Parts: sequence; structure tokens; C-alpha cells
Amino acid sequence: MYRKLEAFVSNSFSEDAPPLKKAVAVFLLVVIVFVILEIATRMLCNPIKEMPNMPNAYYIYQMKPNLSQSNVALGSISEGFVSTNQDGFRVTGITVKKPQGALRVLCMGDSVTFGLNVNDDQTYPCYLQKRLSSDYSGREIQVINTGCPGYTIIQGMEMLTRKGLCYEPDIIIAGFSHHEFQPASKTDLQRISSPETVKWARSLLYRSAFYLMLRRVITPSSEYVGTPRDVEGAEDNAVMRVPVDDYRRTLQAFVDLAAGKKITLIFLSLPNPDLYMREQEDEHHAALNDIVEKNRCHSIDLHMELYLYKKDYQNTLMKDLIHLNRCGNKVVADIIADYMKEERIIICNAREHN
Repeated sequence: MYRKLEAFVSNSFSEDAPPLKKAVAVFLLVVIVFVILEIATRMLCNPIKEMPNMPNAYYIYQMKPNLSQSNVALGSISEGFVSTNQDGFRVTGITVKKPQGALRVLCMGDSVTFGLNVNDDQTYPCYLQKRLSSDYSGREIQVINTGCPGYTIIQGMEMLTRKGLCYEPDIIIAGFSHHEFQPASKTDLQRISSPETVKWARSLLYRSAFYLMLRRVITPSSEYVGTPRDVEGAEDNAVMRVPVDDYRRTLQAFVDLAAGKKITLIFLSLPNPDLYMREQEDEHHAALNDIVEKNRCHSIDLHMELYLYKKDYQNTLMKDLIHLNRCGNKVVADIIADYMKEERIIICNAREHN
């Protein structure tokens, strides 16, 4: 085998070898070397096994598909037990194809929706599933958690159009605002605005352990660990990850898409007891309020609802200034379920479905 390969190389690179034969030989050698390096990387230091999330060519990054482990490290935070399905969504036992007669609720957002600091069965989408199944015991209701730490509404829209809609949701609950105003070298919209052929090529490379290892060595800041640190730029030249105009347009795109698909849309204003951070989010919240008022959308202000529930909710329902604890997730699920019951959202969807 070695002699045959040696003879092939010698003949291909001889002076009288045709240019096409030389090009084919170079290509084959590159492929062989890449395959050897790929196998070696997977055996010795496979970064795919180490990462709870991975780059995504279409929406920057995602949770790793088919994850099932405890103490998942997301940045400086160690999670409880985290499991994901084939699309990287924190849900198990739900197929992409919707069962006949089922009603589906798609929960979208960042780490608040994902459920940072809690186990799979302690996220608000999981508690919402239990509550809705109890309230409407005659119907099969499936709640799907598509939240991902660090996500902005730009990533959410891309994920929805490429993956989320495949689950045929009847109701979408969307909560984005914590990461939109953060500094970055490029906006999220600029980062995802590559030609489809380039995205396709990247999606192939992102499956390679050798490429990801090389990427980590050359540009360590490109690692995605559930926070936007990879997109942070020099403060002097920084832009918002999602400028207010991009945020407003994407909110309207959510509304238009939901209307076109006859999906009920509920926007969430995320809980945020930190006054300084709320001030930074003010312009984005104002844009959300404008879109809600203009389109007469469903909307729940979780900060206000939690404040009314308990004025010191920061000390009792939250793990930190952003993330809910187990009790906080359950309270949020009840707030959403109560709103859906008051607005007869499940009943109206059931009538349309039938």
C-alpha cells in the first residue's frame, strides 16, 4: 500500500505529469492528512466532547446536540443536569413531528429560558408543561425549551426559521433583551450575514474536531461558552450586539412570521431587579412596548409581575441579578399559565386546531 502511494505521488508530481493530475494529487494528499489529523484529534483531545455548546454557521452558536451530563460548565457557571435533543434544545421525549391533536408551545430566549443554575426539570418551560397539562388535562400539550445562554433576538429568529418552525408550534413565547445592548466588534446581524454557500462550508468544518481544536488555538476568543465574550470588541470601537433598530425590525419580523403561520405570539420582558442594567435596556424595552402596542400583541412584563408577587423577589426568587432559581422558575411558569388562561389562549388554539 505504501509503495503504491509512493508511486502515485512520484508519477503525479513528475515534470511531465498533467496539471490536472497534479491538482488531484494535491487534493488527495490534503484530504489524507486532514483525515489522519482528525482521527488523532478525536482520540487524544477531542474538543467536541469537552464543549457543552458549539459554533453554528447560521446562528453563531448553539447548545451541543444530544448532550446528557451533570455539572455542565457554561462560562464560570456549573450547571446541574443538562440534556438536549438532536437540535440542541433542552427537551427530551418530544419528536420533531407533532403528534396529531397535540398543541405545542415553543419557549425561546437566552439563559433565563434555558434555565441557568437549575436542572432540566426545574426550568420555567418544564414547570409550564406540568401546569398546562394539569389545567387542560383533556389535551396533549408539549412545551419545548429552545433557550440558549447568551442568545439575542437575532440568533433566536435564525434558529426559529431554520429549526423551531419544524416543530410546528401553535404558541411561541419569546423573551430576549439581556444581551442585545452588550458591546461587540460586530453586530449579530453582521456576523450572520454570510452567503449561504459560506455558511454551508462552515457547517461542515464545525463538525471537525481538528478544525475546532485549531480554531481554539489560533483564536481562543472564538470559543462559545454561553456568553457573548467572543464577540466583545475594543471598547473604543464597540457596537451593540443588537442595535435598537435591528431589535425593532426583528421584533416586527417575529410578529409577521407568527401572523403568517397563525401562531399565537407572547413576548416576555425578562425579570431584572438590577436598576443599572434596566437603564441600559431601556431603549430596547421601549421598542418592544411600541411593537406590542402597534400590533396588539400578547406581552408579559415579568419584572413587574414578580415585583407584584414579592417586592424583594431578587432575594427569594433569583439565583443572581439575572437568573431565576428553582422557585423563581416555578413562579414564572405560573404567571405565564395564568395569563394564558385569562386570555383563553389554549382554548382559542384548541378551537382553531379542531
